[in-house]
Amino acid sequence: MATTFNNIAKSNDFDSDELYTPMCLVEIIKPFFEDWLNKWYSKNNRKPIVWCPFDTEKSSFVKFFQRYDNIDLVWSHLIDEDGEGHFTGNFFEKVKTQDFDIVISNPPFSEKLRIFQILDEKNKPWALICNMMAINYQEVGSHFVDHPVGFIIPDKKVSFDGNTASFCSGYYCSDSFFSGNKFVHLKDNNSKQYFKPSEMISELELILFKKKKIKELEELKLKDE
Repeated sequence: MATTFNNIAKSNDFDSDELYTPMCLVEIIKPFFEDWLNKWYSKNNRKPIVWCPFDTEKSSFVKFFQRYDNIDLVWSHLIDEDGEGHFTGNFFEKVKTQDFDIVISNPPFSEKLRIFQILDEKNKPWALICNMMAINYQEVGSHFVDHPVGFIIPDKKVSFDGNTASFCSGYYCSDSFFSGNKFVHLKDNNSKQYFKPSEMISELELILFKKKKIKELEELKLKDE
């Protein structure tokens, strides 16, 4: 994924929609996905097409689903480029023609409702990571009145950047994927010494991230002196 230095710097502040999902948050979907997969094969005699539409090949979602040889996996990203610097990854255009049976990914938070609406209009199962506070938005609640949703919620606030998260992220699920409410246990919250970033974070982003952490530690030392 080609990214300008300014975009990388902005992403490094983790102040945008571009938050890369750590593997620990992806893996909690495993038993739910495998249950859905068993139900799929009880009714179909072909591999389901699993689409990760907000991901690159280094995404934790893509890495996770590549473990399965009984699915057809496709992925794309909002800012894919055609080699000439033109953005080609617009989900809202691709969803019109992309063949898929289920969507599982982490969408941009600012577009969450629009994405819920489009997938429900297509009557396709989906499981999307989202800030659990999104249900505080009236328009989101209004949508779910007519489109029942399930929740898969980790028992910890998982960090995307190594800092202690201020919010909990979990899976919002169409009821055709999972119709209940389930809390799942995680051994840690992926912060501080336990931090394992998504491989979607580029080398440059990691360098900037480390520099930021070093600067924060230096500032703390100065305060203590």
